[in-house]
Amino acid sequence: MTEQKTKGGPGDGDIYIGSMIRLARLQSGMSQGSLGAALGLTFQQIQKYERGANRVSAMHLHKISGILSKPIIYFLPEISDRGKPAMGEVGCGVGYVLTASDWRLINAVRKLPARTRGIIRRLVEDAARMVEEGVGHDRV
Repeated sequence: MTEQKTKGGPGDGDIYIGSMIRLARLQSGMSQGSLGAALGLTFQQIQKYERGANRVSAMHLHKISGILSKPIIYFLPEISDRGKPAMGEVGCGVGYVLTASDWRLINAVRKLPARTRGIIRRLVEDAARMVEEGVGHDRV
């Protein structure tokens, strides 16, 4: 996959790194403000990093990895054979950053027994398929 970047906008790699920062931060239970304070930055700067709007310097990424107790490689996309980022479905996925509501749902489901999680997963998959197909969308 080639690096996609619009003029002045974030590239795929920037978005990927930002989404992984957000994932690690939410997993640790840390707010954007707390992470920013630990780095000597504002929460707005952390928001920009997480959206991929601003590139994260190597030094800040190193500090973030220490604060969030993740190896620095955790935040980086794999590199393809052609030397380009190989963006796959890792963590919360590229281009989609999970909201606080998403995390509450995920954490609630994780507390359920495996069999119940399977039932809920199938229910949600069926509902999503119905919406995609336009079948019964008024009942889903």
